[in-house]
Amino acid sequence: MSSIDLSIYGSLLQKQKYTSIPPIKSIEKDLYTLDNRYSTLKQWAQTQASSFSAYTLQYSNQIKELSLSNQALAKANKPFTAVDSIFKQNTVTSTSSAISGQAKAAAKAAMYEVEVSKVATAQQNAGTRVSATGYGALSAGNYTLGVTDSSGKEKMISFAVNVGENNSKVLEKAAKAFNEAGLNVSATVSSDGTKAGLNLQSKETGAAQSFTLRDVSGNAVAALGLGTRTQQADNAAYSVNGKAATSASNQISLDYGNVTLNLQKATTEKASVTVGKEPAGIVAAAKEMITAYNRLETAVTGAENVTAAGQRVFSRVDAKFQGYQKNELANIGITRDSQTGELALDEKRLTTALAKDSGRVQRLLGGANGLAGALTAVSSAVGASPASTLLKVPSPLESAPSYGQTGSLAVAALRQSSGFLLDLFA
Repeated sequence: MSSIDLSIYGSLLQKQKYTSIPPIKSIEKDLYTLDNRYSTLKQWAQTQASSFSAYTLQYSNQIKELSLSNQALAKANKPFTAVDSIFKQNTVTSTSSAISGQAKAAAKAAMYEVEVSKVATAQQNAGTRVSATGYGALSAGNYTLGVTDSSGKEKMISFAVNVGENNSKVLEKAAKAFNEAGLNVSATVSSDGTKAGLNLQSKETGAAQSFTLRDVSGNAVAALGLGTRTQQADNAAYSVNGKAATSASNQISLDYGNVTLNLQKATTEKASVTVGKEPAGIVAAAKEMITAYNRLETAVTGAENVTAAGQRVFSRVDAKFQGYQKNELANIGITRDSQTGELALDEKRLTTALAKDSGRVQRLLGGANGLAGALTAVSSAVGASPASTLLKVPSPLESAPSYGQTGSLAVAALRQSSGFLLDLFA
């Protein structure tokens, strides 16, 4: 017979309405019955304690998923609820990789035919390649060069070459002198480890950005081959809707500066450039938002331990699919499963709705009373609620077996802090 806590034995006597110590046989019978119940309860408690660890881990994973899915929804809602929402953004699409662009919110929807004859270029001079680790590209001494850049004024730059400095060191000194002179010309040393050379380039594109060099003291320009021009500074030549134009930059402005086109290379034929709302982008954003909502909804209401408060948090979204709003959302391709609560998106229907009336779609999705607002309210409510408000915390005593009156006494003892719970695992 197991060792039974005296407090339980005393409780048993009171429960059996003994006013004095009963006959030994009665005591033995009751103790035997209690011992059986004690053994059963001990086995249950051991099993419950073992599974409680698994329940705790499961609950921890639920909380993690709840947090991650809510973060995903908050992020997915922003394209529709931010001040610069996706409906206020314009995009630039081109039929040619030679042209890309950006458009401001104020840009007008338009289509342009653009042809690029040549892009704007910067002047480039490539110096003579010399042995990187060798010597003699320039002799030891002082060197002064005259450089006339886009300012039209000649500036002097100077540097010294010391005895024992190899060609790489000499080229680095020359490049530093160029870059610290405040010229509209930049200098770099290119090297493959074997050969090295000094390269010069105007900092901006356009015909006005050309530059010239001359030796004032020493022969650095001649010896290093700095006067060798490999690319001419030139303007871009292009046409928009048949109207020819030139530009010192490869970025040109249209629509009073609301549209910027980037000319990347010459075109072999006219490119069609479209400015406006891009339905594919809006559809993709709507799909991401609905997917994120379904993930959060499943994380909460799909859990067996969801609370009533957890169910209610989605009521605002449920309300959107009642009455006329349900029909309006269905018309733009968004529906709700009445059984699971999940949302679904018909991408083709949304694309068609955007083509017919983008303003209506904007009102239903991103307006003051739009779907995105309801989803944002859900995300905010979930973020502000303790996890235990949405998902019931598991308890190790939730499924205690019923043992009648005497069993209830044992469970009561188990709930006490008398050490009896620990005795069960002794």
